This record gives sequence, C-alpha cells and structure tokens, in this order.
Amino acid sequence: MMGHQHLDTDALEELRDVMEDEFDCLIETFITDADKKLIALRAAIEAEDASEVGKVSHSFKGSCSNIGAPYLSELCKESEDKGRNQDISNIQSLYLQIEEEYLQVKQLLSQQLS
Repeated sequence: MMGHQHLDTDALEELRDVMEDEFDCLIETFITDADKKLIALRAAIEAEDASEVGKVSHSFKGSCSNIGAPYLSELCKESEDKGRNQDISNIQSLYLQIEEEYLQVKQLLSQQLS
C-alpha cells in the first residue's frame, strides 16, 4: 500500500509564490494554530463533547486543506463527521492518527521555512 501524501508540494509552491515574504509567517501561524486545535480536539474528546469535536475538526480540516496537507485534512473530515453524527465512541484511535499525521506535516512544513 502506498503512503499518504503528507504535503501537496504544488499547493505549497503556489502559496509561496502568492505569499512571498509572508510565507514563513503563514507556516508558523498554521503550526501555532494547529497545536492549539489539537489540544482543543483532545479536550473535546476527553469531555465526550461530540458537537465540539465536530466544530474543532471542521476548523482544523479547513486549515489543513488551505496549507496543502491533504491526508491530515481527510482525517479531520472523518473526525468532523463522527462529531456531527454524535458518534465519538471510537474516536481515540482516529485522534492518534490525526496527531501522528500532524507531527509529520509539522516537521515537513518546518523544513520549508527559510
């Protein structure tokens, strides 16, 4: 089975072209925001708050999509759907996948900084 695409390099290059000198700031802001979203998602899961899981996952999904992290966005969509369907009974393993994928994305994005 082939690995997942952690980063869409074409999307990142397009962002770099559009953002120019602000590209590093964009990446740093994404990382800071994503760190907070992971904490919020974990808290929502621990509180068994399906609605909050859905909201946080939706927001995180959009950020991941915008920065060019397709697999992380896909995982967040799964989490969002679970929250919306009020079924977070087995969400812990999905959270661990999100966390693991985010760490990969974070490392790769950090390498993009000048």
